[in-house]
Amino acid sequence: MSAKLLKRIAGIVLIVMSIAHVIYGEVMHITALKSMAADDFLIGSYRAMSLQGGLLLAAVGIVELLSAERVISLPGFTAFIPLGIVSINLIAFAVIIAAGYRHLLQYSIPQLPVFIIIIGIQAWSLRKAR
Repeated sequence: MSAKLLKRIAGIVLIVMSIAHVIYGEVMHITALKSMAADDFLIGSYRAMSLQGGLLLAAVGIVELLSAERVISLPGFTAFIPLGIVSINLIAFAVIIAAGYRHLLQYSIPQLPVFIIIIGIQAWSLRKAR
């Protein structure tokens, strides 16, 4: 598999995950917060974080696609930035789980393997590009 194809796959999966992230947050979490009569500040804060996370994933996906097509160039260290952003996202989640919220793991099982695969694809594309 070429580095270009790997970057395309990572980009497309990240964009799909970003859409799923926002929709899932809106449908599941916002609905739950509203049913618990949460105040508008909490609902708005969650909505902002969900949208920020989704937009960040989409931006990284777009960068991966643009760099695969050579529309933009990520020379040297900058080539590792998309991988770093996705890795930091996963590390932050792992820290939250380790801090005492292990029950989150059972609800996140579907997306964890996807993010691990994305990180693997990104790392593989960097290795292939060398």
